[in-house]
Amino acid sequence: MRSGARLTLDVVVRSLGVGHRFPGGTRDLQDTFVELRLTDAQGHLVAEAGTEHEAGGDDPSAFVFRAVPLDSEGLPEELHDVHDFLVGGFDRTLPSRDATVVRYEVTLPRLTRAAWPLQVEARLRYRRHPMAFSRIACEASRTADGRAFAALRSDGVDPCTPEPVVDLAHARVYVGPGARERAGEGARARRWPSACTTTPWACRTSCKSTWTTCGPAWRPRCVPPERTTRGCARATPAHGARGGRAGTHRRSPARGSAGRGAAAGPPATHRARGRAPGAGVALARGRERLRGGGASLARGHGGPARVDARSRQRGDDAAALHAARLGLARAPRDADLLRTQALSAPADHALGDAAREASLTYRVPDDAPRLLRACQDRDPTCARDRLPVPRVAMRLR
Repeated sequence: MRSGARLTLDVVVRSLGVGHRFPGGTRDLQDTFVELRLTDAQGHLVAEAGTEHEAGGDDPSAFVFRAVPLDSEGLPEELHDVHDFLVGGFDRTLPSRDATVVRYEVTLPRLTRAAWPLQVEARLRYRRHPMAFSRIACEASRTADGRAFAALRSDGVDPCTPEPVVDLAHARVYVGPGARERAGEGARARRWPSACTTTPWACRTSCKSTWTTCGPAWRPRCVPPERTTRGCARATPAHGARGGRAGTHRRSPARGSAGRGAAAGPPATHRARGRAPGAGVALARGRERLRGGGASLARGHGGPARVDARSRQRGDDAAALHAARLGLARAPRDADLLRTQALSAPADHALGDAAREASLTYRVPDDAPRLLRACQDRDPTCARDRLPVPRVAMRLR
């Protein structure tokens, strides 16, 4: 590492103690972001990213954990005007027990020998609403209707009070000559499963380069690197789901959890078991493993029922219709389940035209690919955050 070199930093954010997506609540109104600072040995700031987001809310180098819907022009709708929502642009919220990798890049300036080693400090920070949305709420509270509404409330909350920003997590490492080698998560998570798409070797590398969390979700344990062959087989649902998409279903929880009984584990585990072989390896096998989590499927959980219904659509219309109805009890607007219901219902079925009309009403728009392309071409943040591993250019100071 020397002056003028290209420095690449991978920041890994893991969800370990949250049983739902992080951050929770309305996904497009979240303002949880990452701040990164690179300082020299004398404490002078060398480069940064996301540090201006707290004050202005529009720092282009800030990575924000949120979902962004698109309007009819393919532009991000960031003020929660639901009547303008058309398709989902991207969702960077973090599933339970999963991880996100953000890659930061900077070309180092000329530094003296005394400036080394460099210190990298990352902070995960939280604010309840984006500043643009808070400003609109403040302006609305000053109108006649807003004052009349405030008169009906007794809590005395002022919508114009700045929302606090709190730190959720903090990490610090050193890089460059003289830095002590760290065997931390960042060094092992170069290829975290969230970055895997359909490349089997990438998912295998992620298991070999990280401490795999194994066992039931409520009793995690670590597998050292020398045992990662077995560790991948007993990995978390996140590892199994991505292994299934890559075709490596034998390394999914479907194989590693076989000895714990068909009903063992949370619904996320059963969903991963069924999706892994259901990705094109053995639909029937994936269907049976999905139904092994009978509790979650009987409750009409949308995820397992969706996969089960789609797998049964090949030759068993009655079973596909039944599975779709189970899922619609919990997710009545799910486009996949509504389409399966419409295609599986016989012409003389009691649902009749209602099933076909519901499928057309809530189906994904036909021009969704065009809108996603427009979002990537016209909005730099959309083009960056739709990648499996976003790449952020740090600002030099």
